[in-house]
Amino acid sequence: SGDKFNIKNFSFIFCHTMSQKSFFLSLLIVDLILVLPLIFFHNRGELGEYTISNLITIFSFSFLSILLYILSIYTLRSTNKYLFNQVVFGNMLLKMILCIAIVMIFKSRHPEASRVFAIPLIIVFVVFTIFETYYLTLMVRKSGK
Repeated sequence: SGDKFNIKNFSFIFCHTMSQKSFFLSLLIVDLILVLPLIFFHNRGELGEYTISNLITIFSFSFLSILLYILSIYTLRSTNKYLFNQVVFGNMLLKMILCIAIVMIFKSRHPEASRVFAIPLIIVFVVFTIFETYYLTLMVRKSGK
């Protein structure tokens, strides 16, 4: 059945090489678009002081995007028509919690820091939300659901 996890269902993820290549190439481009300005601003001005925390944020969101991609492929094959939406909403909630956790951890370690460090965090959140929405829409269209 489509709901049970088994090797046959999991192997389906790696059989769609074109969409998989497209996804990972697009994710790499998004990462580069976000990382290159960080490299440029590194140790320059107030924003440059937060390069490491911003890199951690970008790579955390990249990991969540990969996880969402894999889970979405699996859930689109499921007979449970609500499973895909649950995964998407769960991912959104997880990203929000991650953002709050990053802010709280950063502020606890750097209480004197200004709020400028939150600007890249917001940008990363918005960029990854747009990226994931685009790919999820393509996946749903391709699946015919």
